[in-house]
Amino acid sequence: MKLRTLAICALLLGALACSRGAVPTAPGMSPGKPDIQASIGLDSTGRALFGVWMMEVSSDHAAVNAVPVRLGEGHFNVRTFLENGPCATCLSVVGVHPQGNGVLDVDVRLTHPFIGLDRFTGFDVRGTVIFPATSYWPANGLSWSRAADGGGELLNPDGFTTLFNPIDFEQHPGDPAILTYQKGTFATVLENPSTLNAYRAFYVEPDRRPFYASDAITKTYSIKLPAGPFRFGYVVDASWAKPDPNPPVNVPEDFPIEANCREAYRVSAHVEEGLNVSGGIATCEIDVYDWQGTSTVSLVAVEAPDLFAGTAAASLKTDYGSISRWEAQIQNDKADSIDDYPVLVRVDDATEDEFLGPVSAYRVITAHVGPASQYPDGIYVDRDYPGLAGGFPEIGTPDAPFTQINSAILVANAEQDIYIDPSPDPYNEQVSLHSERYLLGWNWRDDGDSGQPVVEAMDFDSSIYGIAVSDVTLDNLEVRPGGDLDEEFLYGIFFDYADPYAHQKDVTVKNCTFTGDRVHTGNETGDEIVCCQVYLTDNFTFEDNLITDCHVGSDQGGYFGGLHVDVCDGVKVRGNVITQCTFRNSFLGMHIWYSDLPVLVEDNEVSWMNNSDTPTGFTIGWAINVIGYSDVTVRHNTVHDLGGPGHRLETVGLFFRCVGDTTYYNWSIENNLIYNLYSQDAANTTNSADCRGIMFRMNNYNNLDGLRIANNTLVGLTSGEYVHGLSFDIGSGNFLYNYAIENNIIKGLTGPAQPDDYETSGAVYAYWPDDDLLIEYTLFDDIDLPDPMFYGVDEGTGNILDQDPMFDPAWHFPIGSPAQLGDPTFLDFDDPGPPSGDPDDPDPDTRSRMGAYGGPGGDW
Repeated sequence: MKLRTLAICALLLGALACSRGAVPTAPGMSPGKPDIQASIGLDSTGRALFGVWMMEVSSDHAAVNAVPVRLGEGHFNVRTFLENGPCATCLSVVGVHPQGNGVLDVDVRLTHPFIGLDRFTGFDVRGTVIFPATSYWPANGLSWSRAADGGGELLNPDGFTTLFNPIDFEQHPGDPAILTYQKGTFATVLENPSTLNAYRAFYVEPDRRPFYASDAITKTYSIKLPAGPFRFGYVVDASWAKPDPNPPVNVPEDFPIEANCREAYRVSAHVEEGLNVSGGIATCEIDVYDWQGTSTVSLVAVEAPDLFAGTAAASLKTDYGSISRWEAQIQNDKADSIDDYPVLVRVDDATEDEFLGPVSAYRVITAHVGPASQYPDGIYVDRDYPGLAGGFPEIGTPDAPFTQINSAILVANAEQDIYIDPSPDPYNEQVSLHSERYLLGWNWRDDGDSGQPVVEAMDFDSSIYGIAVSDVTLDNLEVRPGGDLDEEFLYGIFFDYADPYAHQKDVTVKNCTFTGDRVHTGNETGDEIVCCQVYLTDNFTFEDNLITDCHVGSDQGGYFGGLHVDVCDGVKVRGNVITQCTFRNSFLGMHIWYSDLPVLVEDNEVSWMNNSDTPTGFTIGWAINVIGYSDVTVRHNTVHDLGGPGHRLETVGLFFRCVGDTTYYNWSIENNLIYNLYSQDAANTTNSADCRGIMFRMNNYNNLDGLRIANNTLVGLTSGEYVHGLSFDIGSGNFLYNYAIENNIIKGLTGPAQPDDYETSGAVYAYWPDDDLLIEYTLFDDIDLPDPMFYGVDEGTGNILDQDPMFDPAWHFPIGSPAQLGDPTFLDFDDPGPPSGDPDDPDPDTRSRMGAYGGPGGDW
């Protein structure tokens, strides 16, 4: 049993009482008897039973009898009190009204037992019906009864409670007889009683809900009953606390708020639309009414076992003192038929009742699962929506969508996605982002338009712009750089910042395409095009995007950047492709600068990036460039065919810098594939043209603890002057600890005609303050540095494509290549045996462990 109460609890089966203790009853109230409060020591607050009855319904549902449950004698003459005292008619059934379909309306009258004794004014009096259990709330561990399962059900409840149910409050040897059901009486008469039961509240005045000493209140119970005779329990309990003064002068003002029930006295809730037979999410809105205030509410949670497992916690939305509003998100993971499903709302009090233990308020409502919606909840945009003459305005519904994306952004709330329909023409607007917005390009109108919606701001420097925004996702859009060609810098997407010390967070760009020609004809200083630029953003993800067919140029040159991430913590760049773009000056494919904790660049491809036909000033091409601090991982990337022969260029596959004046940790550069890189000037002479497969640099007096460069394949690097497979510039004053540079393949380097004249060219070049660096290869002998050397350098001018079948122009490594799936034509550099054909086969003798398709997440 939950309580081990004091002797004063024994009187409460007949007297009115409250939570946290027992309000005893008296044997009689005739003149001359001792004062009730004095004789029984009524000093504490408490809740207790007003009475216990058994309701017996006749087989024809025409009559209902209320039979008091008689407890044993010797407990303050309770039996006498119930049968002969002032409570002999405290409860009576005054009306029975069959409604058909098994519904019976029962009028129950409750009369105060102590007429004129204002000090026994009760509060929050409830009459609870207890039916045999037919169903279960598994997460809360409660049983209950409902008509849908063949049980009885109160159709108009004011709430639900677990208090005084025969299971949890069963009497055990040595327990007081009051506040419990008795073995051998009620517990044996009502089989399998519910532990969660519905009640009706007895009050006239809603403020404090007092039950005056002169009250006789009638409530109607609308009950759905099974066929035939039926028996159920009925319990009345009340709350009380000692008034001040005692006896009171003004009722209910002289009673403290503790005279009301401790738990929420009312819970109102409903589930909004959104659930369907295919799933869906809906908001459960809950209003909690608590006399002691919101601060005494410890938990609001929702259970719907037919829809999802466990419970969903609600969060506080508004607080008005004694009334608060909460919201929980529920989803349909189970129900596959259209119906109304029960939902249990639970509100826990922050403190336990002294005698009863934890107290909670409950409400049972329903959630409707409807048919699968053609359109999910959200705001809709279609620039081709013609509108209707005299008809719907643009309101963002599928029937009346907005024609501009910005209109949808302004009205959408945090729970609504924005669906943008593609169009033959671009959305010519600068999309101004707000926080908590999800922009999804989706052909929702099915009006013949296909592909991705195109965003191209012709009068602005950026097509999509956000400043200091968070919780933003852009999905499946085609973005073209801004079209104001008088501007020096143009961007596709630009996430800016307002405060250099306050980061935005949780920004995702995925499944987007970046394309478009931008040639400045009136800009004399050159131009800069960046498809996506991001500043000061924590948790930034750039995933599964395609940058292609971008052509950048001007009279003086042109700089092209695919992705620029600057000063961000928590960066993921994966599954992206940059290919088939031209530029006049410099190219940075993916550059992540000054970012930290952690940086992950994986499964990307940068390929076929070339100069324009006319050579200009000095040009650079860095495919993947990371300048960072700690926790940098670059793996499983493919870089090939950069910088066409005949153009003065510095070409680097992977370029890394560790910066800052302290020690940084954990850099991993593994399983990358780099091939066919070129750097030559226009005349194909030895004129300051550098080509490097992987380049690493440290400066500014910093140290790096933990560098791993392993399992990378670097093949086919061509330069008119300097060519390096691995290039290190550690610099004086910098230290590298716990490094591992091993199992990298470097072959097919093509340098100048007289390689001896260029001592810094070779497979590995290092400016290293420590002479003890050891590089280990799978195919070659160990090489001690810093002695530079050539390995596999073609001293002539032969075409590398003729030297190695790996680089047949008809055969390359696109992402998703059959090489990942065991194509027998795939050439393993380090294993003599063919691939096994099983991506899960870890056998190093049959799978490649090198390049972008090696290692975990690669081809084994």
